[in-house]
Amino acid sequence: MPKEAKNQVLVNIYMNTNLFNAILMTIGIYIIWMDFALFVDLSRSHHLINTTTSHYSVFRPLTIKILIQGPTNHYIDGPLSHATLYFTNIAAYLSGDGISVSSVFVAGLASKCISNIGSLKIRHLGVLLYKVRDYLDALDGDVARYHCKETRVIPNPTSRGYYFDGVCDGFGIIFLVVAIGYFIYNDKQWNKFQFVARNKIVVFNLFLILVQILMSSLIWNYFMYKYHVLLETDIIAKDTQAQNMVFGFPGFWVVLYFWRLFNPQSITQYLLISVLYNKEEQYIVLSRYNGFLILFIISFWSESYYQYL
Repeated sequence: MPKEAKNQVLVNIYMNTNLFNAILMTIGIYIIWMDFALFVDLSRSHHLINTTTSHYSVFRPLTIKILIQGPTNHYIDGPLSHATLYFTNIAAYLSGDGISVSSVFVAGLASKCISNIGSLKIRHLGVLLYKVRDYLDALDGDVARYHCKETRVIPNPTSRGYYFDGVCDGFGIIFLVVAIGYFIYNDKQWNKFQFVARNKIVVFNLFLILVQILMSSLIWNYFMYKYHVLLETDIIAKDTQAQNMVFGFPGFWVVLYFWRLFNPQSITQYLLISVLYNKEEQYIVLSRYNGFLILFIISFWSESYYQYL
C-alpha cells in the first residue's frame, strides 16, 4: 500500500474512532440506565412479572429468556421489532420463518462488505447491515408469537420454528466469522514466510471463536430452558415465597447478568465492535482462550446455583 494511501487510512480510522466512541458511549449509558431500572423493578416485585400493560414496555412481561438475552437485543432490537409490528401490517404477509431466511441473506451481504479489503467505509456499512440482521432476528420471533397469539417471550424447543431460527442464526454467525477471517487472511503487510505461518494461526483462532460461539449457544439455551422450567412452569413458579427467595439471592443476579454479557448474541456484538475499530485480530487473539474460561466459569456457577435451588 502506498504511503499516502496508508496515511489516509490512518486519518479515517482516527476520525471514525471518535465518532464510534461517542455512539457506543451513548448506547452504553442507555443500556446501563435501563439495566439499573430493570434491577430496581425486579427488586421491588421479587418475582417474574408475567402481566402485560396497555402500552409496550421492555419490562412487561418479563421472562427468563428476556432476562438473559443480550442488552442490545432487549433494549434496541426488541423495541424496534415491536414498533414494526405496531405501525405496520407486516405480520399478515410474512411468517417468522420467512423473516429468518431473509436475515440469512442480509447476513451474507453484510459479511461481503465486512470482508472488503479496500474500503473501511464499506466494512462499516457491513456492520450496519449486520445490525439489520439482528433486528430481523428479533422481528421473526415477534411475528411467530403474533401468529401463535403468545405474548410472552419463552423458549419453545417443541416447535419447528425454534430450531429453524437457530439454524438461520448459525449461518449468520458463520458468515460473520468467515468474513472477518477472510479480511485478516488477505492482509498483505507481511513477507511471504510470515504470511503463511501467520494465517495458519488465524484459521485456528477463527475455528476456536466459532466453537466458542457454538458452545455458548448450546449452554445458554440449556440453562435458559432449565431456569424457565424452574421459575415459570415448576412448583416454584406457583410459589410466591419461593420466588421471593430466588430473586433475593445475589447469586441469581450474577447468573442472569453474566449470561446477558456472554451469550452468543452478545459475542457477535463484540465482534462487530472490533470491526468498527479495525481491531478484529486483536480481539480474536484476546478472546480465543479467555472466552472458554469465562464460559466454563459461568456454566459452573449456573449449574451450581440451579442445584442449590
